[in-house]
Amino acid sequence: MIKLLGVFFVPIIPFSFVIDYAFENCKSCRNYFFPVLVLLGVLVGAVGVGKVGKLLTLLAVLTSVAYTYKLFKIQNYEEWLLTYYIAVVSLSWLHPENMLFFLSVFAIPLTVIHFLILHMKNQGARAEVEELKGVATYLPTLGTLTFVALVSSLVIAPAYAFFTLYGVFKGNLILTPILLVEWLVWLWIGFKMFSPIFFGEKTEAPKYEDLDFSEVFPLTFLLFLGLLLPVL
Repeated sequence: MIKLLGVFFVPIIPFSFVIDYAFENCKSCRNYFFPVLVLLGVLVGAVGVGKVGKLLTLLAVLTSVAYTYKLFKIQNYEEWLLTYYIAVVSLSWLHPENMLFFLSVFAIPLTVIHFLILHMKNQGARAEVEELKGVATYLPTLGTLTFVALVSSLVIAPAYAFFTLYGVFKGNLILTPILLVEWLVWLWIGFKMFSPIFFGEKTEAPKYEDLDFSEVFPLTFLLFLGLLLPVL
C-alpha cells in the first residue's frame, strides 16, 4: 500500500501522468498544488518504503529522462517547478530507504521558489518568463532569495544527493553518464529560465513590492535548513 501511494506522491511513469493532468486542469489549486505534493511525498518518505524491484527502478530512470526532456518546452515557472521536481525525485526510487532525505534536500529550495513565485502572483503577476523579467533589479530581497534557492536546488542539492548520499556515480557505467547529462541539462535550463529575472531589462516601471520581514524570515530559515540538512 505504501509503495502504491509512493508512486503517486513521488511520481513515476505512468502515475506521473495523473499528477500532470491534475496540475493542468486544476487552475484554482495551483497556488498550493506543489507544496501539497511535496508534503505528501515527504510523508511517504517518512513512513518508509522498502526495497523495490528492477521494473520500478527502470521506470524511475525513464521518468527522470522523460521529464528532463520536457523541461526544454517550458516557459512557465510553476510548470518548471513541477517538471523539475518529478525529473529529480523520481530518482529517489533508486534508493528508497533514503527517500525522505533525498526528497527533503530537493524539496526545501524548490518550495522556497514556489512561495517567491506566489508572492509575485498575489500582486497580479503571471508566472511567465516574460512577465517577471528584470524584477530582481528593483526587488533585491526577492532576487537574493531566488538566487540562493536556485543555486541550492540546481547545484547543491544534486551534489549532496548524488555524491554524498547515494554514491551513484561509483562503478555504474550505465547510470553515471545518464545522471551527469541530466544534471548538466537541469543546470542549463534552470539558469536559462531564471536569468531574465536577474539580468533582464524591465519593460515598464516597477509595479511590484518586495518581500517584508514576515515573509523573509520563514523562507530564509527554510533555505538555511536545506543547506544544513545534509551535514546533520
